[in-house]
This record gives sequence, C-alpha cells and structure tokens, in this order.
Amino acid sequence: MKNILKILLLALLPLAGNAQTVTTSPAVFTAEDEVTITVNVTGTRLEGYSGDVWMWSWLAEGCTTNCDAPTNIDPAGGENTDAAKMTRDAEDPDVYSITLVPVDFFGKAPSEIGAIGIKLKSRSWTDGIESDNDRVIAVQPLIYIPSENRTFPVKFTDEDVVTLFFDQNLTSSSGMKSVTEIYAYLFISGQNADGTDFQDVPRTQWSDVGSSPELKLTDRGDGIYSLSLIPEVFFDVTEGAAITKISYIFRNAEGTVQSDTFEAFPLTEE
Repeated sequence: MKNILKILLLALLPLAGNAQTVTTSPAVFTAEDEVTITVNVTGTRLEGYSGDVWMWSWLAEGCTTNCDAPTNIDPAGGENTDAAKMTRDAEDPDVYSITLVPVDFFGKAPSEIGAIGIKLKSRSWTDGIESDNDRVIAVQPLIYIPSENRTFPVKFTDEDVVTLFFDQNLTSSSGMKSVTEIYAYLFISGQNADGTDFQDVPRTQWSDVGSSPELKLTDRGDGIYSLSLIPEVFFDVTEGAAITKISYIFRNAEGTVQSDTFEAFPLTEE
C-alpha cells in the first residue's frame, strides 16, 4: 500500500524537468467548442523571449491525412499565420494564450479531431527558440465512443451528480479483466477560497479500500461498472473551495491489481 500511495502522490506533482505547462478553458471541450489554450513556457527556451510567438499544431488523434494546421508555415508572419499567433499575458510575459474553435482552426470534421498536439515557437525554427516539448490536448468526442473509462455527464460542476464508468472489456490492465468486485481510489486537486491551491487524498486513509463500501462500484452487467457521487459532498471540501481535478484508479479490494489513472475536470465559475 505504501508503494501505491507513493506513486499516486507523485502523480499529483509536475514531472521533473517538465516545466512547460498547458491548460485549457474549459478543461473539457469538443471540436465544436471555443477553447482558450494557455501555455506557461517557464523553463523552456522561450522563457524570457520578448519577440512574437506562434503555435505550431497538428491533429494527434483521429486524423489520417493533412493533419497539420493550415497555419503551420515557417517562417511565420502574415495573414496565413495570424490565427496561430499567441497573446502574451500582460502580467507574466512567459504565459501565452490563444482562443480557437478546433473545427474552424483545422478545417476538419469533428470525427478527425480526437486530440490536438501543440508546440510554441518564435518566427522561425532556425532561431532555435521554442517550448522544447510537444504537448497533446484531448478533445471530447461529440458522439459516444466506448472506452475503458468515461464520466456522465461529460461536463459537470462539483455540485452535480457525476457517474464514473469502468468498462472491464476494454481495460488495458489484463489483471482487471478478471476482478469481480471493483473499487475506486480517488484523489483531488483544487483551489481554496483564498486562491491557494490544494491537493488531497481524502479517500485513501484505509489500507484496504475493500473495507469502504462507498468506494465499491456497482456491477451493471456485461463488464460495465459505475460509481456515482457529488464531488463537493463526497470529498467534503471546505466552504468556498472548488475542485478543479478528480483523479481516480479502478482496482480490486486489496489494491494488488489496478487500472491506469484517469482524470475528470469539474466546471468552475469563470
């Protein structure tokens, strides 16, 4: 149990040497939604750069041909790359953002936009000034696609009832395919009323999760299991605090077999 807990706690922290961070608003979006992508380039070759910056992007999932954005032109500049030009934050010059609608930006059907890959760069690749590492942003499909894990509804607040589903038939963990009683191991990130961030593991105080019936998933038949909860009640967050991310693992009662770690992002007030 100590080793599992250590792994989970490390998963909550930024990867060493992985300074560049990418966030989206909203956190969950489809190919037809307007989304703002924000990139903090601290720790990359773009840190401290004062010139113009562009986003180099491509469709990392779902697309089969011509998957680069039409704005992927080097060197950048002019009308054909204006849509990919990043806006520098007025307070933090190492933070950039761009707002777009994926179907319009890429000129592709929603079915071809499963994930967006991005990288920031100066006007020309020959400058050697870029954000170092590629980043991939998941895009929510418009239609239901069977998967190992999903939430319903896709978009929810921490005050709503949300159901976590696990499809045993599609799990990538061979051990989980034969587990008959499945439990959830959950932990959260959020923001306190004073604006400070918090991370918590409020449902991991038991060495044997199987002794906690509220963590047991309901067997819905045909290999489908589910757990419903109201985030702010289930995690007992303090007044004024908001949950920004729920991370969870499906596992057997003893924790000796488990799935990958999944994430859900409650909507927060703008």
